[in-house]
Amino acid sequence: MKEKITIIGGGWIGIPLAESLYKEGFDLVMSSRKVDKQVFIKNKGWSPIGLEFTEAFVSINLLDNKSLKTDVLIIGLPPTGFVNYPAIISSLLASFPSKTQVIFLSSTSVYLDTIGLLNEASPRKINHPLVQAEEHVLKQKKYCVLRLGGLIGPGRHPINQLIKKEMPISDGETPVNLIHQADVIRAVSMVINQKITGETFNLCSPEHPTRKVYYNKAANHFYDKELSFIADGNGKIIDGSAIENWGGFCYNFSIYNFEQSK
Repeated sequence: MKEKITIIGGGWIGIPLAESLYKEGFDLVMSSRKVDKQVFIKNKGWSPIGLEFTEAFVSINLLDNKSLKTDVLIIGLPPTGFVNYPAIISSLLASFPSKTQVIFLSSTSVYLDTIGLLNEASPRKINHPLVQAEEHVLKQKKYCVLRLGGLIGPGRHPINQLIKKEMPISDGETPVNLIHQADVIRAVSMVINQKITGETFNLCSPEHPTRKVYYNKAANHFYDKELSFIADGNGKIIDGSAIENWGGFCYNFSIYNFEQSK
């Protein structure tokens, strides 16, 4: 019998993640607030569920589903636009059976703005909504938290915003902490297939050039231009190696593979 996976958040990560897991043979359920997106989900061969939000509560419309029973719950809902994001995540978790394997997509932005190499045990910003949401996830019987670096991939790259900024750009010596969409999808698949629980992993490429070096290469590739940076700044380097030591995971996509971000 095929395992059922429910994905909350059908955005830039959610849709290709669902496509990949569907190809692996899982039954897919995906959420959406919009009727046209629910039709899109159904046409993909997946089962849609509807979501409605109040300030601190999630209401779930089962639509064609008989229950919210699922083997794996993937939460990729960003905090943007929510007044009380931690309460939303708490409400969402309470809607599903307690034995469900929960995978929560968080961010490396939860770490304090400091200097040097940071791992999963490094101090976090206690008032950050993702940190507070993580605390609800950590209370689940089966959980895995994945803290994602800055996302790059098809149609998405920070250079597209940076190129519009007034020159010179600050923080030229600050290291970058990025992760390709395809590596995120592979990591989630590994967590599911190896049934990893009780763990928190950073997902971040081992390549950490300075902003000046990296974004000038990106500007040259995408726009045939060169950017001007102020030679200042320093910052954190996110250590994403812990997941590599778990189950044979490796980062397949170099952040310099700009063709993969078109």
